[in-house]
Amino acid sequence: MLSKLKSNTLWISLAGLGLLMLSLAYTVYAIENRPEPEKYQEAQRKVLVTVEAISVGAHQGRVFANAEVRPKYEMSLSSELSARVESLHPLFETGRVLSKGTSLLKVDALRFQQEYAQAQQNLAQANLNLQLERQESKQALLEWQESGLAKGVSVAKGSKTAKASKETKIEADDLRLRKPQLQLAEAEVEQATAALKLAKQNLNRTEMRLPFDAVISERLVAPGQFLQAGQAVATIYSANDLELTVMLKPSEWQLLFGATHSIENYQASIILSGDDGSSWRAKIARAGQAFDRQTRLRPLVLRVVQDPKQEMSLLSGNFVGVEIPGRVEQGLMAVAASSVSSSGDLWYVDAKKRLRSFSADIAFQHKGNVYVRPPAGLVSQSLDILSSPLPHYVNGQQVEVQRLNQLAVNRRGAAQ
Repeated sequence: MLSKLKSNTLWISLAGLGLLMLSLAYTVYAIENRPEPEKYQEAQRKVLVTVEAISVGAHQGRVFANAEVRPKYEMSLSSELSARVESLHPLFETGRVLSKGTSLLKVDALRFQQEYAQAQQNLAQANLNLQLERQESKQALLEWQESGLAKGVSVAKGSKTAKASKETKIEADDLRLRKPQLQLAEAEVEQATAALKLAKQNLNRTEMRLPFDAVISERLVAPGQFLQAGQAVATIYSANDLELTVMLKPSEWQLLFGATHSIENYQASIILSGDDGSSWRAKIARAGQAFDRQTRLRPLVLRVVQDPKQEMSLLSGNFVGVEIPGRVEQGLMAVAASSVSSSGDLWYVDAKKRLRSFSADIAFQHKGNVYVRPPAGLVSQSLDILSSPLPHYVNGQQVEVQRLNQLAVNRRGAAQ
């Protein structure tokens, strides 16, 4: 009985081992002879892009900048005399605008009137002395000629010394003819004349007048105050002569004035605009002759053109926008600012509806448009420029094209 049980167990074990071997063999066969999986090629979805046809043409360049309006003249008025202030102009106050030649103040003029009168007397005395010395010089010359000792000096015809002059000839010295005395008298007249001019100038300076139409920035004097020569009495700046300086890149100079950078023939009207919408005109005053060492920009100085009919006047210290018209430049594309990608590229669709791009060489910007110089190979073509390129676009990508005007029509239809 026991041997029979052992025999059955052996057969069961051998059967299980055989089944295991068959399973392994089938598994190996199935792996080696498995069918190839079906290959599915995922259809590439084409991106829909909105484009606008842009052609290369001629456009007038413009340069935009911001600048602060400053007075052409800004100075401290100082007293040229040491004297006491007698009176001030009633409008000599901070913030007032006064015209050229306005008398701001008067100082005690008595001492300067006396000096002027003394200078007049000295000049009169010097002129008298000069006249007397001239008479003396003529008399000395005549006496020397009559003496018969003159050398090379003509003697009056019929003179008793005419015959003697041929025998004895002596040259007269300057002192005998009073030449030094005459020179001294002439110098005294010149000195007295200069002293009179100075005295008159000081007398005129007792009344201080404005050198130009000016705004009183600060008054520094009061009636009765004793002024020292050189003491400041007011700070003023020009009211009508206003300027502003804009800093330009070399490319902007090229856009405005060409390769020569000459401003001599520039006649266009320059527009200044304020934050409130007000506008003024300016013209070129002069050009800086050196580049700024830090910014490498070159200054261009503009002068504000005053218009008496304009209600809103431009004040010193205002910040304004500056629009300077430039030359008409060929070979530019006017595209919307949104067409320039964040990386500074322009994207367009080629004839095979693939995306292409190039770096935007921006000449200038104006009223939401960017004026770009395209690469040489694209100058003669009309390009379908993407209106709003996305960062993930790649060159060669296939796209579906939608025209910008078509998009507007679709939107109007949807709204209705």
